[in-house]
Amino acid sequence: MKKIFGLLVIVALMMGCAFSTISRFSGKYAEGKENIVPNSSFEVGTNQMPEGWVVLNEAENNIVWDEGDAKEGSKCMKIDSKKSGANLISDEFVIDPHSVYYSRCYVKAQKLSDKPVTIHFIAFNKNGKKVNDYKKKVKLVSDWTLVELTTGFFDGSATYARIAVSIPADKVNNSYWVDDIESYNVHKLAYRFQTD
Repeated sequence: MKKIFGLLVIVALMMGCAFSTISRFSGKYAEGKENIVPNSSFEVGTNQMPEGWVVLNEAENNIVWDEGDAKEGSKCMKIDSKKSGANLISDEFVIDPHSVYYSRCYVKAQKLSDKPVTIHFIAFNKNGKKVNDYKKKVKLVSDWTLVELTTGFFDGSATYARIAVSIPADKVNNSYWVDDIESYNVHKLAYRFQTD
């Protein structure tokens, strides 16, 4: 029994050290790497929505492909938050479950809100079952706010992922802008956990 307890303590310490290391990744580790989020700057598309993105929560009438307030490039997404809020979700992209990913996006709000915006990195297995959902919440100011999220130690069956940005429901009408949603494979883990 003592051996099992000792082993669990060692594993917990190793996991703590690893997660601490993972949390130290930043934008500098993305330099020179490939951004794997399709149409991450919303520049490509033909209709109201850019290619590679969908909106959930009956908010399609409240979202505009905006050409006036982009962080970079010429376009961004503007979401008028009503009672239901909105979820902006990317197309899937392939991931390696034994790697660490650094993701980021820029978001701003017209008015200050007590409710945070959340960025999600959601991993799925080959059958489409969600196996991980990492997230970061941030309260916004009126200027572009960088939201960063580092993820690793995925379920061993994870094969692809999607990035999602959740806009909160707001009692007062508020507008949010989202731009440059990116993700980079920044590190390969030295050891692996299998969950078959």
